[in-house]
Amino acid sequence: MFLEFIRTAFMARRKTLRNNLLSGSDFGLAKSKILDVVADIGVDAGLRAEELDISMLIELSNALFSEGAFCSKK
Repeated sequence: MFLEFIRTAFMARRKTLRNNLLSGSDFGLAKSKILDVVADIGVDAGLRAEELDISMLIELSNALFSEGAFCSKK
């Protein structure tokens, strides 16, 4: 799960976290829910993934998982 999230977050080097998360992978969540989760933990979706430290990436991945992301994947 975490590796899939990381692949998606870093998918396109010059894109923002918002663009990568919304276009990169099917997390099994509505786009609006993904943005809500990002905002709820205090991450600016306009940042690039490389601007976040590892603890924030882990927190974001865990938050998405707790909302049901990745659950439909095998």
